[in-house]
Amino acid sequence: HPVGAAIARLATGRGRWAEALTTIVHYTRVRDRIDPGLISTAESHADERGEWGELARALDSAIEGDPQLQPRHAANLLSTLATWQAEKLDDVAAREAALVKVLSHEPNRLEALHAVAEIRRSSPSTALYEVLSRIAELEPNNLDIRWEATDVAVEHVEDSAEVERAISALMNRASAAWRGRAPATCARDPREAVEWALGELGRRYAETERPAAAFELFVDAARLPFPAETQRSLRVQAANVAADQLNDPSSAIEMYRSVLSQSPNDREALSNLGDLYRRQNRYAELLSLCQHELGIGADDDRKLELRLEIARLVGEVERQGDPIAALKRNLEERPGHEESVTSLTSLLAAQGAHSALFDVINQQASQLETSGATERAAQLWTQAAHLAESEIADAKRAIEAHRRVVALTPDTDSYDALARLYTERGEPDSAVPWLERLLAAAQDDRTPMVMRLAQAHVDAGDDDSAVAVLSKAREDGDHSSEVRTLLAELYGRQQSWEPLADLLMASIDESEASQGRDYAEQAAELYHGKLAMAEKALPAIDRAIALSLELSDGADVRDLKVMKAQSLRATDQ
Repeated sequence: HPVGAAIARLATGRGRWAEALTTIVHYTRVRDRIDPGLISTAESHADERGEWGELARALDSAIEGDPQLQPRHAANLLSTLATWQAEKLDDVAAREAALVKVLSHEPNRLEALHAVAEIRRSSPSTALYEVLSRIAELEPNNLDIRWEATDVAVEHVEDSAEVERAISALMNRASAAWRGRAPATCARDPREAVEWALGELGRRYAETERPAAAFELFVDAARLPFPAETQRSLRVQAANVAADQLNDPSSAIEMYRSVLSQSPNDREALSNLGDLYRRQNRYAELLSLCQHELGIGADDDRKLELRLEIARLVGEVERQGDPIAALKRNLEERPGHEESVTSLTSLLAAQGAHSALFDVINQQASQLETSGATERAAQLWTQAAHLAESEIADAKRAIEAHRRVVALTPDTDSYDALARLYTERGEPDSAVPWLERLLAAAQDDRTPMVMRLAQAHVDAGDDDSAVAVLSKAREDGDHSSEVRTLLAELYGRQQSWEPLADLLMASIDESEASQGRDYAEQAAELYHGKLAMAEKALPAIDRAIALSLELSDGADVRDLKVMKAQSLRATDQ
């Protein structure tokens, strides 16, 4: 080994760059570490001779010519090459090429990804979108990056489906941050991202004539914590799409009812809902609506119109008989009949008879389930669950209804509701199976689900299961800081020093250099001190020293060198 180092120094001194850098790369592979002294010597001679270009080309070729070189060392040497291209040669294209090679060895190296993004920002394209998207995956809480990636996609990516996926991902993440359900770092208010994404998706759905997608978008957006007027506008847009483009008066009616539940005297909603009832000959609901409008204080002329309308409708309803009894007879003859359930819901809800309504829906769902009509039964159980939670405030009945839903169909909304309801009742152990199902069904952005499940295990006093969940997430490629931090905390609490040290070592390349150095130092201290594992301590110490030299921030490495000497003696080196 001393001979190899001597050859490298001699070759650099004579400007024999190919020989020098091939020896340095070989030396790195054999010793499993980069010798900063050899790199520094090469740099000094290149500077004296004005041969930075030759040095850079030689290093690039040497790395390419040694396929057995460890990926982390290849990535670190290529990072050095990228620094030369930037600082000594001012060659932006060559620097980008070197950084791309870094990522071919370590795809998750964030500093390289950020550097490539910075270069590509000067000429935005699909290539910039790809690297920003990768950063967004590795930094799920970085809403600024996700927003930038989406903005670039809208302007420069031709695949419209990919653009819409990017916009939807931004909206979902920003919505979670706005609601306080997921952490986020963002220079702007997450609400701005939601509004921007909502506008983009709405425009695209309109341009491509996809009313069903537009309807779902407006309905989902109306559930967000917008001001009341914005929520109203979104529900009205959804109602207009349902009535005019989807020929779905029932959905339009539901939207206008939602508007009136928030603003009982909304004249536009009252008028449009009344028109829909008339077209559907739903006289009982129209009668209730007219009585409602009369009770909220219409002007004198409108009161006269309403009383005349009520008198006419009473006659219509009487000809039909007792509407509630008639609707119940409909349901006896045809369990789950959608229009009858909707009308009965309207009448009983208008009377505030939510418990009676729950009982009817519960009975209907049970009959349908028995008869094998599981899809419709699941819909009614879902309605019963929402009614129990939102109107009756009975968590026990809501849980029972959601459990009936998931017994019939794998419904992620019910999984989520069950996990939430059990957690709110202080029963984290009961929340665990539903969080497990929710995690298994998750496709994108699984980190929040992983954290909820792990935290439920912790709250239930089962740290071992929490560790298993977090470890599995990391095995599956989740390198988020949230998972790493909680797993490290649990290892520390359990005094599982070797797994903690191994985690810290694995986290070095997932972090910025300064954080990576901290991880390396902590791992070295654990291997050397608590574990007395000198062989594992040495690589950790070397990484900590190398990162300190790379950072050049004046950090004191004397303790690390002492620790290294002790470890070398312990291994008879």
